Amino acid sequence: MAKAKTAKTARARRARPPVHETALERLSRQARERDSATQARQPLATPETRAHGDYHEAWTEEDGQRARVLLNRGGSTIQRWLNAPACEILGDGERTAIRYCQGLWHKIDHKGLSLVRVDNGRADGFAEHEALAELGGLSARLPRRHWNLFENICRFEYPAANRQAKVIVGMVASLIAMWRGF
Repeated sequence: MAKAKTAKTARARRARPPVHETALERLSRQARERDSATQARQPLATPETRAHGDYHEAWTEEDGQRARVLLNRGGSTIQRWLNAPACEILGDGERTAIRYCQGLWHKIDHKGLSLVRVDNGRADGFAEHEALAELGGLSARLPRRHWNLFENICRFEYPAANRQAKVIVGMVASLIAMWRGF
């Protein structure tokens, strides 16, 4: 009798699925529960990812429940390079050139109203066109693969695969700094 009562209370403690649930919905719910349990056991960042960032553990609240998160204070590869002390590859002129190009890309990426504002006879609506012309002139003077690597890392914040990528970014930035007089 005690054994039957224990089995009955154990069944009562288990969460019962909704009565209106079909077999496909039940299988989907069970798979979702298994996936969320597996995901909860996984680390938030792999060791390889941790090696490329400055991660700090923190807590946040989502839907009234506390959750553990990792904050990457290191940012992207280019941000880490720009925030690090000056070195033989990325000096002050190279950093200025990178920020100059990032400013030009920002003018291109910023999609605002297509209005030309005139203030005291000065047109102010051609910033995107000037940025395109300047970037086109810079990219035409450099080998395509070097410019593409420079743009991918500095504009789109792709991770740098190796030290050679930093050297190429430094070389392109150095040439831009020389041409622009930074």
